[in-house]
Amino acid sequence: MRLLCSIRHPNVVRLLGYAAEGQAQCLVYELMACGNLEEVLAGGGRGGRALPWCARVRVAAQMSYALSYLHARGIIHRCGRECGRSRGLR
Repeated sequence: MRLLCSIRHPNVVRLLGYAAEGQAQCLVYELMACGNLEEVLAGGGRGGRALPWCARVRVAAQMSYALSYLHARGIIHRCGRECGRSRGLR
């Protein structure tokens, strides 16, 4: 958890802290004032309109920079079959 709390990158939401008591666990992230990525892409964010394609391409590039930053530090997200299926991916 300390490693995750130490991550500083402009395209990665900061993990501010965590708490665990028994079975209950809580992660505290910084506020995303314009909404999360899914909301912004779909038009549910602060502006209320979906992003144009040129902006989506910029977001994809920024995501790749963030993933490269995380992978260089040994942080790799692995999602099982359930995650892909729940998002409609195969």
